[in-house]
Amino acid sequence: YVDVPANIQAVVDFATSIWHTALNATIPITIKVKWESLDCTPGGSCVLGSTSTNLEGLGGLGGYDYPTSLANQLNDTDYSWNPDIVFTLNSEFPDFYVGLDGNCPSDELDLVSVALHEIGHGLGFASSVYSSPWNGFGDNYYNSFIQIGDANGGTAMDDVEWSTSVESNNLFWNGAHAIAANGGDMPAIFAPNPYQPGSSISHMDDSSPSISSNILMRPSLSDGQVIHSPSVVDMGVLEDLGW
Repeated sequence: YVDVPANIQAVVDFATSIWHTALNATIPITIKVKWESLDCTPGGSCVLGSTSTNLEGLGGLGGYDYPTSLANQLNDTDYSWNPDIVFTLNSEFPDFYVGLDGNCPSDELDLVSVALHEIGHGLGFASSVYSSPWNGFGDNYYNSFIQIGDANGGTAMDDVEWSTSVESNNLFWNGAHAIAANGGDMPAIFAPNPYQPGSSISHMDDSSPSISSNILMRPSLSDGQVIHSPSVVDMGVLEDLGW
């Protein structure tokens, strides 16, 4: 923890205990948490949290890059002396509910849900797409599961297809475990127009009728909303990735 008040540490500890129960991890996952000011628009929205995810290239696993936390599990090793996940919570946001009981008031935002969400990004729910127009597919394994449209039997996109679809509102996750958890339908990926830095592609589109669960990895959290466990679809995505 870096400059994190004790009551906020208790919230993050609680969130990590939830993930500890959900995951079948054999290698310890190290997390660095910072309590710093993040962007807020006057009279508008605030960035609640921000996650940095290190990627490891594993040539023996399809040549893809995996988040360090997952790469360690897959190869039964520890690839870095640095923390596997680093995330920042917004110290300037005035309306965090820091209770652990899920009784978040309707005019506050539940910090347990935010911490769970940020850890989810560090576990692999992140595309590494940081700009629009699309600046190259890269080798992030997460991206290999994303396709245009929800037609069964579709395939992952190449660079050309990516460049025309990042803002299409028509991207879906084509991974067997997530599809099964979503009742047989491919869950929609958040791909709005215009592109939203830090949010596009790295979340499920919970406004889509294709989504059947109360998704943790959604683009935003509403006042009073409480999500204290990843949904079966969230877990399906992580299982597709290799957890």
